[in-house]
Amino acid sequence: MRMGLYARECLSFGSVSTSPIDVQELRDDAIDASGAGFDSYWLPQQVDVDAIMLAPYLSAAAPDLEVGIGVVPMQSRFPVHMAQAALTARALAPGRVTLGLGVEHDWVVRDMWGLPFDRPVTEMREYLRVVLDLIRQGSTQHRGEFYRVSAFLARLAPTSDLPVLLGALGPRMLALAGSQADGTVTWLAGLEAVKTHILPHLLAAAEAEGRQPPRSVVMLPIAITDNAGRVATEIDTAFELFTKQPSYQKVMARQRAAAPSQVSIVGSAEFVTNQLGGLAECGATDFVAIPFGDRDERAHTTEAMLSR
Repeated sequence: MRMGLYARECLSFGSVSTSPIDVQELRDDAIDASGAGFDSYWLPQQVDVDAIMLAPYLSAAAPDLEVGIGVVPMQSRFPVHMAQAALTARALAPGRVTLGLGVEHDWVVRDMWGLPFDRPVTEMREYLRVVLDLIRQGSTQHRGEFYRVSAFLARLAPTSDLPVLLGALGPRMLALAGSQADGTVTWLAGLEAVKTHILPHLLAAAEAEGRQPPRSVVMLPIAITDNAGRVATEIDTAFELFTKQPSYQKVMARQRAAAPSQVSIVGSAEFVTNQLGGLAECGATDFVAIPFGDRDERAHTTEAMLSR
């Protein structure tokens, strides 16, 4: 199982980070992640920086590191422009950028952006088709319910070395990730959910299409600590917003959890190591850590991740 590190300084919710983003600090963090031995470094697309623009800048500073973008809402770019941006990032960092696509929450789309939100899985199926056609083939002729696109990219060469993953938690989105995309990026899906829900749906969809097993990138808060209660409070404060979103409520309910800390990997070194081992054993291909705790606890946690 490959080990990744989440750009903690890009978290814009709760009490994790409230100061302006310093791109130089992110660059230094990516360099440190590469030097420590991490395989990947992941950027969110939230309410500040544009992750697709930032990815090649970080990759240039840490060329041995995969830079993952997890995830960009489809509603934020027309699919042609999403493919253009992703291919441009790939041209600046060949073979080192991974694009994650997802569906933004309904209240953001409707209330903040003033856009319709109707049958998002169906829309994503069409959106993904257009993006993949342009990335893989350089052109698309799509006539669907949500998109009618006739387009080509004249001076951006199509490529097969730009992975496209889907942020997926529900059965239908996981099926799409397994059958059409290159895999999935999950959030708040702990070991139990990955083993009994995420991977079965993902792998079954890939197998039905005769495809190789896709990637399964598991993102979770993590901490080796002697004070699990304190760290749990930090996690739940940081991610309180997610407890109000139906998709995250459902995946936490599958794990009989009501708070992000209850699906996080927090506890003794033995517990953390066992949880990571369980994820690897059940078939997760990547683990992406959001380290919590104080500075020493975060350092201890990342050292333990890379030494297992």
